[in-house]
Amino acid sequence: MARPAFAQSSEADLAAKETAVQAATARPATWAARSAEFRKWLAGATDDAGKPLSAAARKGHIADQIHIIDNEIERARGITAKASQAEIISANCLAKWLSMNCNVPMAGMLRDLDGTRILWQLQSGASEEDGSGMGAMLWDASSPNPPQLIGWTFEGVWMETPRYSAYNQLLWVSGRMAGTGDGNADILYQRQNGKWVEIETQSWKEDLARRLPKGFGAWHGVDYDLVNLAAATELWRDEDANCCASGGRANLDFEIEGSSLKLKGVSAQIGGLDKEWKDF
Repeated sequence: MARPAFAQSSEADLAAKETAVQAATARPATWAARSAEFRKWLAGATDDAGKPLSAAARKGHIADQIHIIDNEIERARGITAKASQAEIISANCLAKWLSMNCNVPMAGMLRDLDGTRILWQLQSGASEEDGSGMGAMLWDASSPNPPQLIGWTFEGVWMETPRYSAYNQLLWVSGRMAGTGDGNADILYQRQNGKWVEIETQSWKEDLARRLPKGFGAWHGVDYDLVNLAAATELWRDEDANCCASGGRANLDFEIEGSSLKLKGVSAQIGGLDKEWKDF
């Protein structure tokens, strides 16, 4: 989807788009977190000389962010929200984003003793905007009513089959994004008071950056264990190349607060120092 140069690049336009994407998608918490992250970055952004951005440069970054949001709104427009069980587990893609050679490599149902029945569909194909990719869609079929759409994502290049934990009422799909950063494309929902609430899984990363020892960072996606609300990640030293982490490995513990995954504790085996570092 092409973007005219500097189209809709004012602060007011951006605020309107941020509101629209949260209403249009099934991931309002994630898009609220992304909006907050972008605005914090923009407030402190500088040019190559270390000076505050010019008005034109600022408008350009805002226009780029609006373009990203418009893509997500466009994805939402192509979602088939209402579908029967037979349609969901068929070989027909129930979204239009991966319009080039879209296929359904896997689809099925999750059942649990608590009565939960989740229908799901993974899609593989390509879009003009993103190239090759994978998507995941989730429906709740626990009641006699037609399946109710829970949520979706089309940000991955690889997606796993969904998982559900009756212990903490969590439903998630693990995945990875394209690029050398191997970023997470996971989606996470929790049933709260009978309703599925999307849990954003990215704002905690800023907290991790503050809590790790100086000179160390987690540059790539993490390996989640959401049954136990935990994750693990390699650590990079500031001087490392992106390919090769030499800083050891960290174990992360989380808790859920409202619609966010929050970092509860960090322990790390620091590479080359033969000691464990903890922050609780």
